[in-house]
Amino acid sequence: MRRLFIVLFFVLGLAPNIGKGAVGQSPNPSATSARSTPGNSTPVGPVLSSSSAPNKENLVKADPSDPTNAHPAKRKGLREDPHWSWSKRLLYRFLLIPLYGLFRYNILTISFWAVLVITLLLERLIPAEPNQKLFSVSFAHDLVWFIYQPLLHALIVGTYVALVTEVYRSHFSQLTFSLHGTPGWLRVILALLLVDLGFWIQHYINHEVPFLWRLHAVHHSQKHLNFFTDFRYHPLEYVVRHTFITIPFLLLNVDPPVIVAIAIFRGWYSRFYHGNIRTNLGPLRYILVTPQSHRIHHSLETRHWDMNFGALFSFWDFLFGKQYRGFDEYPATGIDDDAFPHEQTVRLKSLLLTPLSQIIHRGARRPVTLAEGVTVKTEAVATSALSSQSP
Repeated sequence: MRRLFIVLFFVLGLAPNIGKGAVGQSPNPSATSARSTPGNSTPVGPVLSSSSAPNKENLVKADPSDPTNAHPAKRKGLREDPHWSWSKRLLYRFLLIPLYGLFRYNILTISFWAVLVITLLLERLIPAEPNQKLFSVSFAHDLVWFIYQPLLHALIVGTYVALVTEVYRSHFSQLTFSLHGTPGWLRVILALLLVDLGFWIQHYINHEVPFLWRLHAVHHSQKHLNFFTDFRYHPLEYVVRHTFITIPFLLLNVDPPVIVAIAIFRGWYSRFYHGNIRTNLGPLRYILVTPQSHRIHHSLETRHWDMNFGALFSFWDFLFGKQYRGFDEYPATGIDDDAFPHEQTVRLKSLLLTPLSQIIHRGARRPVTLAEGVTVKTEAVATSALSSQSP
């Protein structure tokens, strides 16, 4: 049974990196898989046509941040020497390449600076928490998470993607069906809706399953929301996320350019609504997730817990009864767990080691709200139940 679960787990998580291909090109499961990461704006990997060997016509520029993309011709200026030792290969694939990708596809892009400047400007003009410093201890630690994220992503997701891609291509490609007979705009809408629903489902499950909450609590531990909070995730949560959000892409055989566009827009919009911004976007709040609605999701207050799970569209929360209707509330954020290793200083040792200690921490305990409104921890509930049964 355990083996069956492991197989299903890998199969359902196929290809969080589906890739960037030429517009109009039809993806082919039998061809070499192209990869892009939903939730991460980095387009990666080559797309090959149904013909066999790569050539100038069908080889698309690869992203150096993808550690599974080992072919030297796919990178300009970054080549892996086949004579390197295994230690050099590891450093190259899981340190140099991710850091190169961090600069090439984030820091050196116009979209990064545009969204960052807009978010910081709004935080200055209309802050949700006026007393929050722009460059606080929490902000500094989130910057470290921003640097760690591509390294952790490459280490965990790169290996995971390579494995599940091969499993799907070898044994389950017959499950894929195409929508190429439908209009292009309809395929885009379907893909956008289905992947956002996948985000909603995995987010909801992260809060409901105790083990997954212990992973997700790393993200919720931020007491001062800011642009870079969206990079604060336990690396294993990426596996959970990609397992859910890639299923629509696999089943619908969505065009790679569509996947890349969705990933870029959702990624940067998510960083915007994590900002310390006092706005609910007016009527748009019934369609889109807003800085106010997502702040409710991160709230410390009991009445706000387990609400507003949306990643891009808010109407899933309205549909499933998980939308909090107080649209003008801006509560304090974080997790109610004194045992969690929160950041304290901006000393170099703390900046480098605190994120790692948060990753290996046993995890924040799952809060439980009783009917009378009293908040307790899961462990306390269990202890109380056992005590009531004792003679």
